[in-house]
Amino acid sequence: MKKLLLGLPLVLGMALFTACGDDSGTSASNAATPGGGNGLPAAGCNFAKTDNVWKYKYSSWEYVDEYTWVDETTVEFKSYAKNYHMDKDDKTLTGQNRDELYEEVMAQCHRMQDM
Repeated sequence: MKKLLLGLPLVLGMALFTACGDDSGTSASNAATPGGGNGLPAAGCNFAKTDNVWKYKYSSWEYVDEYTWVDETTVEFKSYAKNYHMDKDDKTLTGQNRDELYEEVMAQCHRMQDM
C-alpha cells in the first residue's frame, strides 16, 4: 500500500505534463475558430456569391458571422466572438436560394461594417 501511495504523485505528474504538452495537431481552441488558428477574415465583405463559405468580421470585438453551403439549398450559420464559437447561435437554413441569400447577407455585412 505504501508503494502505491508513493507512486501516485509520479503518475499524477506524468498525466499533468502530458495534458499540457505542445502538440502540433489541431487543438480544441483552433477547431472552434473560423478557419482555425487566427482564421479571422479581414474586415469588410470580402466573399463572392460562388464561394462555399461566406464570412465577415465586424466590430472592434472581432465578431464573425459564417455561412457554409452544405448543398444547393442548405446553409450552416455559425457566429464567433474573437475566436470563441458561440454555438447557441448556430442555425441550419434550409430551402435557400443562393442569389437571394447572398443579397441578404451582403446587405447585413455592409450594415455591420457601418456600425
